[in-house]
Amino acid sequence: MAPHSIFSKCFRFARVFSTNGQPTQGLASLFGLQKQLFSTGVILPAGQAECTVSYLVNSCGLSPESAALVSHKVKLRSLDIPNSALALLKLYEFSDAQISEVVRRRPLILVADAKKTILPKLEFLCSVGISRLDLARTLCYNPWILRGSLENHIVPTCSFLKSLGLSDDNVVYLLKHNSFIFSEYLSKSFIPNVELVRKLCMPQSCFARLITVYAKIMMRKPELFSQLVHQVSEMGFDPKKFNFVYAIAALSMKETTWKRCREAYMRWGWSEDHVLSAFRMYPQCMALSEKKLMGTMDFLVNKMGWQSRAVAKYSHVLCYSLEKRIIPRFSVVRVLVLKGLIEEKRLSLATVISPLEKCFLDSSRLNQDFRRCYYVYFHKRENPSSERKGKPDLRLNPRYFGHNLQENLVTQLIKDVNNGTCSQQHGFDVAITGIENIGKGLIVNGTGFVSFPVRYQCVVCRPFKGEILEAVVTMVNKMGFFAEAGPVQIFVSNHLIPDDMEFQCGDMPNYTTSDGSVKIQIDSEVRLKIIGTQVKRTQIFCVGTIKDDFLGVIKDPASV
Repeated sequence: MAPHSIFSKCFRFARVFSTNGQPTQGLASLFGLQKQLFSTGVILPAGQAECTVSYLVNSCGLSPESAALVSHKVKLRSLDIPNSALALLKLYEFSDAQISEVVRRRPLILVADAKKTILPKLEFLCSVGISRLDLARTLCYNPWILRGSLENHIVPTCSFLKSLGLSDDNVVYLLKHNSFIFSEYLSKSFIPNVELVRKLCMPQSCFARLITVYAKIMMRKPELFSQLVHQVSEMGFDPKKFNFVYAIAALSMKETTWKRCREAYMRWGWSEDHVLSAFRMYPQCMALSEKKLMGTMDFLVNKMGWQSRAVAKYSHVLCYSLEKRIIPRFSVVRVLVLKGLIEEKRLSLATVISPLEKCFLDSSRLNQDFRRCYYVYFHKRENPSSERKGKPDLRLNPRYFGHNLQENLVTQLIKDVNNGTCSQQHGFDVAITGIENIGKGLIVNGTGFVSFPVRYQCVVCRPFKGEILEAVVTMVNKMGFFAEAGPVQIFVSNHLIPDDMEFQCGDMPNYTTSDGSVKIQIDSEVRLKIIGTQVKRTQIFCVGTIKDDFLGVIKDPASV
């Protein structure tokens, strides 16, 4: 019988049957399975590369091609050692795909002593604070960590990092994102560069950010790293601020990156001084991809009407996500401006984009206005389908024709949306975020108007049954109360208000609990659930309830 056939049958026998000849009923423990495998005493015939290839394919999940390449680097003489290694990896929550990748990249793990060599390293790395799942991902990407000695390399590296003032979280971050630190010798480049940075009297927070997030830069040759630090210092950056770290990171990139960003900004009318000013303001703006840079500038300048050079004063804005932050926030602001709730001159890029999300929605100056439109913002971010493409026929009077025809078409489109447009399928058109195409006009028979097909993108508001909303109460009577969430009007019947709340008439009608601790009145903020919807041409009307758990008043104006 061929050796390959002998190996396959022996391995199959070892996996299916226990030592008493009865089929195994499950994997009570991975090491229990290994004990059964070891009891077979399977020894691979010497010099049989086919047996190794078969094991790599059947047990490790490698492709035949990868297994053939790996078999030249490792020779298996028995199943005991490789089975122990695989069982240990599974015990540490490595998936089959991760085990396959580790073996492919570091095949010598199959001939290492699982108990004496691999297990102590895994235990120590987990003791640092990294989870088993994250450790599996790290070693899948960088299995060479296991190559180093625990006593002579891994433990000293960890001790050295902590001696620099790094917290356990910092060390875990390095393991997850810059794990090469644990497989490299630090004395050649890293330690000399650390000593140089220490001389700058950099705060610990900046120092930790440089070492953890930008560890690759710290591994540069000391002479190159010294030149980089000197260049940043000459540009006027203060070592005591984070921008010093970010400038090092930006200037460490390829010269083509700086040149590409510089040329892209100059295409928008920036001068050399504007570029340098923007870099000093926020160094990461010179590390953006051309697609990201041009897309953001196009939106801010061409669609939102900001002056190109004004953006240079707020260069940090360019680094925020266009889809997740810039467009949604400007969608809210545009609605407020179009409805006359705020003045455009009160706005700046910094006030719209920079604040944290909670501060943005709870602005002290514009609190009431933002509350009315918060639903637009959240609906745009939480629901990918909330941005749709429309293609209406826009009618325009001939008196608006001329060199500014396109501008008049856009103005008319915005006016139509501002007046309120609803559809059963998409809901309420809240704000236009982009115009893709304006087609050729056709004369409407019997009139002097011309109809233009327009394709545009817009933010829509389409509540659905069962959705939880936060709304502002606008009217209270004995039948219930009305509330608004953005453009959505919601009615909550008195039958859908908790039984312990009674209607109180007077100058300020309200629903109040028996002990007076909770009150629903005009301008109260409530959390409610939609139980029915009706969409009309210019209005969305919903019926809601506040009887379920975690629903009810979330902010009472009387208590402020």
